[in-house]
Amino acid sequence: MELYNNSDEVVELSDYYFLDAGADEGVELHSFSTEVLDPGEYTVIFLGKDFSLSDGETIFLFNKDGVMLDSVELNNSQRDLVYARDTFTWEWKTNQQPSPGQENVFEKKEVLTLPADVVPVFSVEPGFYKESFYLELSVKDDYDIYYTLDGSEPLKNGLLYDEPIYITEVTQNKNVYSAIENISV
Repeated sequence: MELYNNSDEVVELSDYYFLDAGADEGVELHSFSTEVLDPGEYTVIFLGKDFSLSDGETIFLFNKDGVMLDSVELNNSQRDLVYARDTFTWEWKTNQQPSPGQENVFEKKEVLTLPADVVPVFSVEPGFYKESFYLELSVKDDYDIYYTLDGSEPLKNGLLYDEPIYITEVTQNKNVYSAIENISV
């Protein structure tokens, strides 16, 4: 984990600790020694090789008086994601690019939208299929079709449809997509 001091004052880290509130009772993850964090400075905290977090767990940052200062709920099943504060909006976001020792940078994403009268046509109806098949996509006029494989909104720098997509039977795979919120259908 990484902390950033966005204040104009030196922060005494021994005044703070992390708590993991998972399915069991809260467990203290890390308390600090006498390290200080100067204004505008970052520090990375290693929690140990046996440490792991699960979906639905929340990590809290408390001060020495037991006052909760911040928290983040882990609710995405994907591995190797970075949870970080967007320094513009101060919202928690996920990113796959860690940025230790520097500002969190999130790619500006241009979500693609079609006019209301342009509806994509799929060659196969939605449903469950035992056999693999090729899915063809089309739209009227001359629009490019961008798509995703995770249910998120298609982006201009995403996957451009240029040939049928081979769909295989995947019921043996772990379902990580059902836990993703705010996706298009």
